Amino acid sequence: MGTIFHFERNMSKQCSVPLCSGTAAGYGNLCDRHKAIRRRHGHPEQSGITVQELAPYRKRVKHRMDKNKGNPAWGILGQRWEMIIAAAKVDESEIRNGRTFITYQREALHELTKLANEVPVDSLIETSLAMFLMQEEQPRRFKSDAAFDTQLARRARALTETNAGTYWDDKTKRVKRVYRDVSPRTLAVMAQHMKAAFGVAGLYVARLEQQEQQQADSERAALTNALENLK
Repeated sequence: MGTIFHFERNMSKQCSVPLCSGTAAGYGNLCDRHKAIRRRHGHPEQSGITVQELAPYRKRVKHRMDKNKGNPAWGILGQRWEMIIAAAKVDESEIRNGRTFITYQREALHELTKLANEVPVDSLIETSLAMFLMQEEQPRRFKSDAAFDTQLARRARALTETNAGTYWDDKTKRVKRVYRDVSPRTLAVMAQHMKAAFGVAGLYVARLEQQEQQQADSERAALTNALENLK
């Protein structure tokens, strides 16, 4: 009886997410809805980073890349990505020859090679660096490191056409795109490789943006001060 009572009491717990009135499912602390959000976005309170939301950061990264076209950094980032993909293709070949891989690792290898085959490396660099810039400037937008990793991998996957399906929305009378999800562990492995390739550059570009903004603010303040002292 004690065991049954404990189970029923646990089942009646409220979801641990603030302001959620749902009931925690099973022995966990989350309701079914927030469990699904955590699985999809990396944290029960994380919402997805949209194309529109990331667009201003991509524009700034692209501007910096265009301004520094001759800089070897972009080629080096491309080489780092190529090394990761080359290793992934070797592993995929070994899988075809019978080597055993954990399912999510195998799926991550497939997703990485799909990215390499379908997405120009400059576009992937631009998207990845934009995500790092956004994280630096809006840290509260990401509820945890796992949430950032998940969003990084999801935004990369969204660059491929084969990961997207379409459906007709009767309410809006428009065709909408929906992306096929993969497991959270698959996204985590993808993010790990993407951070290995682009993470250092992402943080460096974010620091440059921050320094330029501080300099611009300082110059505006100096001009304002000078104008106020005009006679």
